[in-house]
Amino acid sequence: MKKIKATILSLPMRIQYTILITIAIVLLISSVITVNYAHNKDNMINTQIKNESAILALELENVEQYIRDLISFSVQTRFDTRFMRLIESNTALPEQEIEYLKEVMKGNYYTRNDLLSLGLYMQNQNMYIGRDYKKQHFNVLEQVSLNEEDKNAFLECNNSDYYMCILPSDREDTLCTFYHSIIQIDNRSSNAIIKADIKKTVVNKLLTSPLENGKFAVICYDNKLLFSGNSRLINSDNVLPEASDFAEGYSYITLQHEKYLVNYAKGNSYNVSIMSFTPYSAVTANLRELMWLSLLQGIIVFVIAFIVLYYLSRLVTSPLATLSDELEYVGKGNFGVPIDIKGSREISELSDSFNNMTIHIDELIKENYIVKLNEQSARLIALEAQMNPHFLYNTLQAISSEALTQNQPQIYEMITNLASILRYTVKGGDIVTLSEEMVHVKQYIALQKIRLNEHMTFSLDIATETQLLHIPKISIQTLVENAIIHGISGETSSIHINILSKIENDRMKIIVSDNGQGMNSEQLSKLYESFEQSISSIATVGIGLANLNSRLKILFDKGAGLTIHSSYGKGTTVIMELPIQQ
Repeated sequence: MKKIKATILSLPMRIQYTILITIAIVLLISSVITVNYAHNKDNMINTQIKNESAILALELENVEQYIRDLISFSVQTRFDTRFMRLIESNTALPEQEIEYLKEVMKGNYYTRNDLLSLGLYMQNQNMYIGRDYKKQHFNVLEQVSLNEEDKNAFLECNNSDYYMCILPSDREDTLCTFYHSIIQIDNRSSNAIIKADIKKTVVNKLLTSPLENGKFAVICYDNKLLFSGNSRLINSDNVLPEASDFAEGYSYITLQHEKYLVNYAKGNSYNVSIMSFTPYSAVTANLRELMWLSLLQGIIVFVIAFIVLYYLSRLVTSPLATLSDELEYVGKGNFGVPIDIKGSREISELSDSFNNMTIHIDELIKENYIVKLNEQSARLIALEAQMNPHFLYNTLQAISSEALTQNQPQIYEMITNLASILRYTVKGGDIVTLSEEMVHVKQYIALQKIRLNEHMTFSLDIATETQLLHIPKISIQTLVENAIIHGISGETSSIHINILSKIENDRMKIIVSDNGQGMNSEQLSKLYESFEQSISSIATVGIGLANLNSRLKILFDKGAGLTIHSSYGKGTTVIMELPIQQ
């Protein structure tokens, strides 16, 4: 450590400064990237969880509604008095009555397209009437008994609040088997049961979210697996996660060495639950791209900072190097350069003061020129900094996506227009063509019309020869915004705005006029006073006419500006005049 310290101290001061400040910048950039990565990761996962929970809630409602439809379908025969009388009969049924029951079941079957089979078992008759999924017609089986599975389903139906149960199926084309008891109203007893095999294609209608990038869904009834979108990972042999595993509505589960984000939703009525399994790698895929982008930005900032620090260190140490060179000239007899007399402390300070004076004079000349050269650029940057809220753009995109998910098209349209306006403000360059500016203005007006409706109308009269001429970015929007804000007030509740462009005397004029409230002479005088204050200071607050006037003076070397004509109660006309630039 001592050798390293001695080596660093022996280096030139410029290199010492560069090393120390470079280490500080590297640590700072690394910390910012790490914190930003962690923050973005949490936001991305929380957004995924929120979106998946909303989708699962909709899909769960679809499943419960489908079960309600099946229950309604099963009990519709209770309104058929003849049908109910026959299934409750304890005596042998004549052939024509059996044929009637068969026709009723056949008619019910052909009213739906989601059933593979449909059957009716009557306990008093030991008779089964139904269509097996292997056959294409309805059969009547007499003196039959329920198998063990059907018996258990019959008992479960009688013990259920809804007189129904759902069992999983082993067949590839079947989603599940649905049972429902047909009960007597007076004593709540059951002598018959409806059995239906549901087609597996029903899942496509119940699960609406796209299953991509390894994502799959699972449907359970009474903690029994009915459907698995990935039977290789989740099947009837697996132990399914329980509700207690999802205290916050989601959890993380590892399946075959891959981590999954699992969202869980359980119904309130039929003990149905849905789980969505999303690979964690798919959730964080965009985050990796964002991490690489942040890393690239950090490298760029580091390179720029390193170059700036290198030249700053040279700026600090160059006078000493120059003094060393001049001493060599003095040693050779060249007395036309500053001298340095070695000796006592006072003499050294005197020679240093003399040399610093000459260096300081030279630096003052350079700095005075640089300050004047950069003054206008600094003021322009300060003004533009007020107009570039680019940090809101990513937030607006997340909100618009959520609005679209929640079926709010008008909010989606408003946020999309606002996002387009923000994207326009943050893109590079302060000069745009008139046609580009008008696209932006139309988006802004569309956003305002949603708020004002019929209280605002506008018209355009844009000369063709002005379409490709250059103007300051966001200049016309500023004029339109000023007309809306100050035109609709007091007794004026509506406004018409006209935008006109033309070439006159080899100069371009853009005229924005309105029939709003207008200004009196005192207000107009104060506005012109703000123009002068804005020109002399870059600390103007707000994006108003004074700000725009300052930008015009800076960009076109005072060869442009604003002229305002206004009469109280009659409206305002603002003329932006600037030289022609293509």
